[in-house]
Formats: sequence, C-alpha cells, structure tokens
Amino acid sequence: MTIIKKLFSEESNSKMLARFKTSVSTRASLEKVIRIIDDTEFWQALEQVVKLIDPIVEVLRDLESDTCLREGQSPAGLQLSIKSHIEERWKFVSSDAINIAFLLDPATNTNKFMGDDMNKTVKAAVEFAERANLLHDTSEALFTAALYAFASMKKGGR
Repeated sequence: MTIIKKLFSEESNSKMLARFKTSVSTRASLEKVIRIIDDTEFWQALEQVVKLIDPIVEVLRDLESDTCLREGQSPAGLQLSIKSHIEERWKFVSSDAINIAFLLDPATNTNKFMGDDMNKTVKAAVEFAERANLLHDTSEALFTAALYAFASMKKGGR
C-alpha cells in the first residue's frame, strides 16, 4: 500500500498526476483512486478476500500445472478447509424463516433440502403458525399434512 500511495503522491509523480487534472472527469477518477488508496477499510477487506481465495488459487495452480502433485500437497485438506468455510457460512444464512420461505415458494424444488431439513422446516412452520395464532380452524396434524402435500406437489409438478 505504501508503494501505491507513493505512486499517487504529488512529490514523486507530479507529471503523471498533472495529466489527470486536465478535465473534470479525469480529475474525478483520480480523486476516486486516491480515496480508495487512503481507505483503510478497503485494504482490510481486500486482505480478508485474499486470505480466503489464496488457498484456492494455490490448488488451481497445482492442478493446472503439467506436473503431478508432490507428496504433502493435499487437495483433500483443501477440500476440508473450503467445506468448513461453506458450512460456517451456511449456518449464518440458514434460518427457519429462510427455510420456510423456500418450502412455501412454488418455484423451488424441495429435493434441494438436505438431510432432515424438510422435517425440521415443516416443524418450524407449524410452530410459527401456532405462535402466530394462524391455526384457527385446523389442527396441527392437518396443517402438517398440508405442508407435506404441498411439498410433494412441488416435487412432482415441476
């Protein structure tokens, strides 16, 4: 970052910077670049992104090379690392509300539920309906059956 700051400083590159100060649009572009260079949050976020994708780049480099993987290089280890990142992210974005919306969306395919997610989602939908006092004229069992029937119709209908 220091090298980039130095590149865009008046003292070291006044001739280059003078070219960008000739019109309003080029001056605005230069000011935007300088704001990005001075933005510490941008550089911190960039560092996080690089840390996240660097292992992927390394493996791609190895897999695209003309040589075999050397002993000690472990795509399986990388897979576990990537899988754990994905699972952590999934835990963050997956919620009862999202899963219920997915279940009730006619355009989605409930075959995409994994493991016991379908049963957990139906249970969460029933619990929500009870809390929201939406089951006036129907029983919990009938509502549960209706949810499963709707999910089944979505699977076969599309």
